[in-house]
Amino acid sequence: MSFLAHWNPNRDIFDTFTDSLFDGFVSTRPLSNTQVATNVNKTESGYDIQLAVPGVPKDQVKVDVKDNLVTVSYKQEEATANSVATRSFSKSWTLPKNVDVENITAIAEDGILTVTVPKTEAGINTRSITVS
Repeated sequence: MSFLAHWNPNRDIFDTFTDSLFDGFVSTRPLSNTQVATNVNKTESGYDIQLAVPGVPKDQVKVDVKDNLVTVSYKQEEATANSVATRSFSKSWTLPKNVDVENITAIAEDGILTVTVPKTEAGINTRSITVS
């Protein structure tokens, strides 16, 4: 067992100590905001991006496409009488050149968001130019 750990400015010193102390045990600490489970699959017709978004209403999830990037994000706030809890997430993927940006779809079911990115038949920016 080693008490030396790589320094990470985003982690608390207590987390580093307990990770070393309980090395080998399964962590029961919840995932942080930056650790949303994602899965990207290449299919015959395009790409499927799946993200775990349990408890996040679909009207709070945003899917944006800009400058050849698809970005999935959400911000959720829960207020009680004594406190306000906020969690947010944002992740972007660079799109390949042969995707049909106009027909990207997103469906949220059972806590899983699936973003479907279809391919185009031909490359978006391909054409033959006649030399004159």
